[in-house]
Amino acid sequence: MIKQLSAAEPWAAARTGHMVTIAAPAPPGPWPLLVWPGRGLGILDTHLPAFYEAIATVMKQPTYPHALGSRAASAWSAVRLDAEEGFAYLSGPARSGRTAIGYRPARAVTVAVADVRQLRIRIAAYLGESGRL
Repeated sequence: MIKQLSAAEPWAAARTGHMVTIAAPAPPGPWPLLVWPGRGLGILDTHLPAFYEAIATVMKQPTYPHALGSRAASAWSAVRLDAEEGFAYLSGPARSGRTAIGYRPARAVTVAVADVRQLRIRIAAYLGESGRL
């Protein structure tokens, strides 16, 4: 059963066991989320603060520490902005329902609970540097 953890507009995060799924809104324009399974994700830069808030709610849940388990967190890269495309990219253990090569539009991205903290730290650093946090 998926427990709804956030209604942060336009993104929402839900935890199932040791996995967290962050869902994007249905886009009126370009997809705000790109995922390369096992390699990383891209988020429209204008959506990054809302994505950050959605994943932050996961860590505020009382069950978060218990869901971490004993697995060590995987590494996420620093955020890299592609100013031409408008996407902020992070390399790391992102998952989607596809097995595509390359970044593809996705409705949601799934990451292990153990990886959420470092993902949030990387995004916070980027938003802080740009004065948006």
